[in-house]
Amino acid sequence: MKQSKKVRDAFFDNYKAFLILCVVVGHFLDHFTEDFRIAEILRVYIYFFHIPAFSFISGYFARKNNFRSLIQKLFIPYIIFQLIYFFMYTDIGLQPRFTLLSPFFTLWYLLALFCWRLVIDRLNPIRCLIPISIACSILIGFLPAFHGVGDIYRIVSFFPFFVMGHRFQVTRFREKICNPVLSRLSAMLMIVFFIFICFNYDLFEIPVLNCQSSYEAMGVGPAGWIYRLLYILFATCLVYAIGIIMPKKNMPFTFLGKYTMRVYLCHGVVYKYLSRGTDALDIINGPGDFCLYLTAVILLAFALSQVPVEPAIDFIIALPKKMVNRLKRQYN
Repeated sequence: MKQSKKVRDAFFDNYKAFLILCVVVGHFLDHFTEDFRIAEILRVYIYFFHIPAFSFISGYFARKNNFRSLIQKLFIPYIIFQLIYFFMYTDIGLQPRFTLLSPFFTLWYLLALFCWRLVIDRLNPIRCLIPISIACSILIGFLPAFHGVGDIYRIVSFFPFFVMGHRFQVTRFREKICNPVLSRLSAMLMIVFFIFICFNYDLFEIPVLNCQSSYEAMGVGPAGWIYRLLYILFATCLVYAIGIIMPKKNMPFTFLGKYTMRVYLCHGVVYKYLSRGTDALDIINGPGDFCLYLTAVILLAFALSQVPVEPAIDFIIALPKKMVNRLKRQYN
């Protein structure tokens, strides 16, 4: 008797599809923040919620966290793409330093996922884990800046969202969001916040929203803990607001949610090569070109979802075992 395939939840696939598009667009906007005001506005807007929301959803799905599985699904892909970035940077004339504790570009999140899932089952019995993780997120910013240790600032800073997602009860959430008033309020929050960013985007620094260093190194001083606390609270509101207004049924883009890991791993390599190794992005001039550019970036995300990254990684993981078995057959 054939086992029925696991039915995917359209709500989460829609949410993940939306977020991965935000990730790709946010990174590709980086090249034009000095040329187009809208690029910086969109980038600041996206950075307020896309990492917290992805951390939240990753926490929700972090159910099977045995060490061997985490090595195969997260750490080995991390090593493979560290090598890809290293050789690409070397090829385009940069002088990268390869180390497993200093992730290239977007790979810090893969390392963060590995660390979060490694500890969550041990920490989850702690009743006050969410406030404790928020306290740790705030306190990490007081440590003096240090480098080459796996983006420890971001790993600790975004851990509260992972914990919140791990304890998220989707059934209760769906019962409460049936109220249409709540949907309208959530949509209004997202719109009003975007309008606010349009006029005040220069108040926010991406490194601060990215929690990528100490308060002192990011230039916010001892008051940085207030920014961090407010950021956690407001980003949490945005995470839930997006969830409330997110479609709960299959949409034309829903399938993208199944392949977010592919897009996440590949888009960074493409962007870095285009921006650092070629002049391809410098041909963008004027609003018309920029609109076409954004359209092309979104289409790129959908195209990258078809790159068979997981089968290639599985092949690499299985290769040593296959070679050993072949040698055994030869000499037996």
